[in-house]
Amino acid sequence: PHYFVNPPAYTYLLHVVFAVYFGGREGVSEAYATDPAQVFVVARITAAVLGTLAVWLLYLAGARLFDRRVGLLAAGLMAVAFLPVFYAHLALNDVPALAPICLCLWATAGIVRFGRTRDYAVAGAALGLAAATKYTGGIVLLPVAAAALVQFRAPGGRARAVRGLALAGALALLAFVVANPYAVLSFGEFFDGLAHQNDAAADTAGKLGLTQDNGIPYYLWTLCWGLGLIPALLALGALAWLHRDEPRLVWVLAPAPIVFLVFMGLQARFFGRWLIPILPIICLLAAYVAL
Repeated sequence: PHYFVNPPAYTYLLHVVFAVYFGGREGVSEAYATDPAQVFVVARITAAVLGTLAVWLLYLAGARLFDRRVGLLAAGLMAVAFLPVFYAHLALNDVPALAPICLCLWATAGIVRFGRTRDYAVAGAALGLAAATKYTGGIVLLPVAAAALVQFRAPGGRARAVRGLALAGALALLAFVVANPYAVLSFGEFFDGLAHQNDAAADTAGKLGLTQDNGIPYYLWTLCWGLGLIPALLALGALAWLHRDEPRLVWVLAPAPIVFLVFMGLQARFFGRWLIPILPIICLLAAYVAL
């Protein structure tokens, strides 16, 4: 309740998992004292399961937004990409955040294709959970807002888009608070934690071992090994294909990776795994142009 440099949703999930697996606080304490490796293994398995769930949800998002072939290829790309695979082995919040991110993309596809109230509701709740797991997971706000704009511009869609976006915003806030309650109960400490994170990102000392001094080229280079050079190039080419075939999807999928790369790249500190929140969108773009 007093630490907000990283959001706590994954930590709270581990509390539940540990309580079930080890039989409560005393069981966890005993396991940590006698064989601490098993505690870490359970936490790492939890991250891996959530990463696997994210792959399935990305398939569903791609199938809904494009077709099953695109969904399958996008999911396959993320399932073997170095960054999500490597960090799915570790008890960190980066890969667990992919599950609500991909769920939000699935619901966003529903907004684009159907514009139903339930799609806005799922998108909002998933957005809140994503941000409560990894602050930068909140980048999926941009696809949700763009999908609402697509419906707003459609004939007779204005009222539904406004109501849907309001519902999504309310549920996003509610989900964030449920998964991070002390952000409200200890708002001063929450604000200080965010300020500390911001100051750390602006620290000109950079990350230990970093050999580059510009974040944007660094993240573009990271895409080449963290996802793959060919998928990265295909994703770039997808913008032209989408503009030709279905221009509205350019506004749904393109802004989030671009804004994320620019914002994160302009920070004084940068690190490869911080790119993970936008990999599902890049995989969707790459799969679309490949097929």
